[in-house]
Amino acid sequence: MYKADTILFLIEESMWSKDVKSKWHSPPGLFKSDDANKIAKVLHAASKTYKQAVSRVNFYYNRAGDNIPAEKKETLVNSILDKLRSLFGVGAETEKSAKAA
Repeated sequence: MYKADTILFLIEESMWSKDVKSKWHSPPGLFKSDDANKIAKVLHAASKTYKQAVSRVNFYYNRAGDNIPAEKKETLVNSILDKLRSLFGVGAETEKSAKAA
């Protein structure tokens, strides 16, 4: 049997979100903005790939976006993703085929 502190250590080691938080920090107030263009430009500059930028959007809004009304959150996230597609040169068809693979 494992000791309680060993189990806790194993659980903490498997928490990938801990690493995501420590590797990149958004500029203060970035996600409080309603300006999808501004958010997308910052994410584009800070991300190596479209997938990485989208992961950052999802990570924030899935965890910290609880204070945003659902309809507003959906509209803002969709606007950000549209801008990111444009900035990274990713078309909707390219994105669909990447998800299917």
